[in-house]
Amino acid sequence: MRKSLKKWFLVAISFLLSLCPNFVHAQSYLDQSTMDFYSQNNILFYDPTGGCNPRAVMPVLGKNVTWIGDSYSEGAELDVSGNLISKAFPGVDIGDFDSSVQGNGTQSATSYLKRSKGVSYDAGEDNPGGIKILEKIVNDGELRPYLVFALGANNGITEDEIEKVLNLAGSDTKVVFANFYMTTDDAATQDYIKSSNDALEKALNEHSNMRVADWASIAKPEYYSSDPSGVHPFTGYKEWVNTISKALSSFSGGIGENSDETVGNNQNYAGETVWSEEQLAAINNNKPVYQKAEEQFGIPWQLIATVHRLEGGLTRSNPSNGQGVYQLYTYTAGGTNENAFLPEGPVDDEEFERQTLIVAEQLKAMADSSKSPLDSDDGIKEVLFRFNGKAPEYIDKALALGFTKAQAEVGEGSPYVMNRYDAKRDPNSDSVDPAWLGRYVTDGGYKDDASQYDFGGFVLYKALAGASSDGNVCFSQFVGGNFDLNETAAQIAWPEAEQWNSTSQISPGYAEAIKQTWTSGYELTVAQAGAFNRGDGTMIPVGKSCDNFVGTVVRASGIDPNFPVWLGDQKDYLASSDMWELVEVTDSSQAMPGDIRIENGGGHILMIVEVDGELKVASASSGERFGDISSYYYQPGLTYRLKV
Repeated sequence: MRKSLKKWFLVAISFLLSLCPNFVHAQSYLDQSTMDFYSQNNILFYDPTGGCNPRAVMPVLGKNVTWIGDSYSEGAELDVSGNLISKAFPGVDIGDFDSSVQGNGTQSATSYLKRSKGVSYDAGEDNPGGIKILEKIVNDGELRPYLVFALGANNGITEDEIEKVLNLAGSDTKVVFANFYMTTDDAATQDYIKSSNDALEKALNEHSNMRVADWASIAKPEYYSSDPSGVHPFTGYKEWVNTISKALSSFSGGIGENSDETVGNNQNYAGETVWSEEQLAAINNNKPVYQKAEEQFGIPWQLIATVHRLEGGLTRSNPSNGQGVYQLYTYTAGGTNENAFLPEGPVDDEEFERQTLIVAEQLKAMADSSKSPLDSDDGIKEVLFRFNGKAPEYIDKALALGFTKAQAEVGEGSPYVMNRYDAKRDPNSDSVDPAWLGRYVTDGGYKDDASQYDFGGFVLYKALAGASSDGNVCFSQFVGGNFDLNETAAQIAWPEAEQWNSTSQISPGYAEAIKQTWTSGYELTVAQAGAFNRGDGTMIPVGKSCDNFVGTVVRASGIDPNFPVWLGDQKDYLASSDMWELVEVTDSSQAMPGDIRIENGGGHILMIVEVDGELKVASASSGERFGDISSYYYQPGLTYRLKV
């Protein structure tokens, strides 16, 4: 383990511990003798005062949200999917539904009636219902800190109407608008969709208290296949609500898609800085061009910037080989065909943009033919692997490292993709696996004993993708608030391929989730202490306990922020909660992702998850393991499931 780790202290657990604590005591500080005892051993433990402190994206609580919507909101809440909005945002002020009351234009009266009764709607107004309802809410002094204005599916929304909403809400209110997508062939509808989306994008650049839930880029035609009119995404309401949730969460300390800030998790697993200040300055200079390519081809700008660093050092200059700023070997036939980028030397803005659009088109073609979607980690890895040539030596390397064939195919064995992602793939680490040696040093030239010392493309990408630019953030940080237990557990736990990490160190995502969700009272005291007394004098690192893990997953998902983090409390809570129900599970066929199981006579709690279509167990163990994902097993116990 590297000695330069800045985010964690070394602690000792030299004796066997029981599976999960039933009784705990907080310790408000760690005395010197305890710290001396810990520091002599080699198990990493969560340091609540460490420098890793990203402004992670966290869910906005429903009690802080006013929601004004139209038939989309009605469909999400009532018609098809069943209370998706109020489940995602418990306590949200969305009003009462009554389809017998109709407002002109956006039909906002169908989804916000609590204050709409008595509000007049003048014929001919483009967006009367929503704005007049908002005006009444503001005048009544009942507008909450966050406003979702999900209107315009009928007539769109204009620049003037956007300004009216923002002026009424005031600069202290954070406002999310949803943009539009429909599959209808009606030309007039498609015209107002385009003009509305353009107006929202324009306003976005002028108001710091505004976000746009970018449904237009997320929606899929198949969501609308059940609606002959092509207006309503009957099978996509969950994704629509989740898009709004992410836009809301981008206000809550994290950096969302509307931020001008560039760098995300600017450290790797060992706390080493990934992007230098000079490189970040170059990225900021190039970013408008990267983003234009992203807009045209749908390739994340961070991925384009990553390729630019790997291939061209972020410069705007053609090398002598004719392959251009991005080293497009195949496109230029090694710099020998009519596509070769000549002459050698600096290129102007127009030429740099042309080459950036070309590389984005190449990356899109690779993404389209990949097995993994581009919005997944495996999708990014696979595109980078393909761009570098997908050498069979690197597939063999992944297999030698213990990865599966599927993992090898996405690039887990490629230094170009994964170098310095973890200790066993870090040539600078004493723990590097000997199988990691060997790489291509030239086109077609592989050396068995060669090592790459720069960061791999996936590490570079993760360091840029969607977090803060304060230069002091965790690698693979937690991005919660997705209202999906399965996804949150996957973010927080060590994956099965890296399960070996869980005995010695908490995952960065798990540590960040604790910081963001253990925020008051007794739990805050424990989190600040960094460890707790199991009850027999044994000090347990925070998070290295089954109940801590399950409780943090549930809280961090945003589904149930009040879920306890201590086993005794959890058993009582699950037995009496209106959100959870006891279900009969006698074999694996009856288990479902998100199930919580209490077993071993009430001494252990875990969560069932699904990975690549297979059931797995996400769990931790007192003093033995931080959270990780492992093979599924069935054991009798009490199984609780979220009520539908």
